[in-house]
Amino acid sequence: MIKASKSISPFRLSSLLRNQKDPALALQLFQNPNPDSNAQPQKPFRYSLISYDIIISKLGRAKMFDQMEQILGQMKQETHLSPPEIIFCNVMSYYGRARLPDRALPCLMKCLLSVASGLSNHSIPCWMLFSNVGKLRR
Repeated sequence: MIKASKSISPFRLSSLLRNQKDPALALQLFQNPNPDSNAQPQKPFRYSLISYDIIISKLGRAKMFDQMEQILGQMKQETHLSPPEIIFCNVMSYYGRARLPDRALPCLMKCLLSVASGLSNHSIPCWMLFSNVGKLRR
């Protein structure tokens, strides 16, 4: 008798993402956490902030910026999440390390516009980090 697999919880997804070394496989897992659950329609998967943080970090370190921006857009659509500023500061850091400030600015503006009311003055160090990237290019 074949036993039905249990669906993955947001906590378990975070653990699996953290242990996955290949960012492309981690992205695939993130996008489809319960691949065998198509037998019966379910409600959408409820991602946690830690899952978003882990996948954004993996994609940013791997310089998979198009995929990272796609995940940021998905996170913006989640109504139950209020992303912390550190996620956006990390995104700017990934662009800075790749020496892509021209790509960072539109991404940052989209992120800031989506959560503008929740940001504090702690965003200033993030902007300072971003402005220092331009000095490195010269």
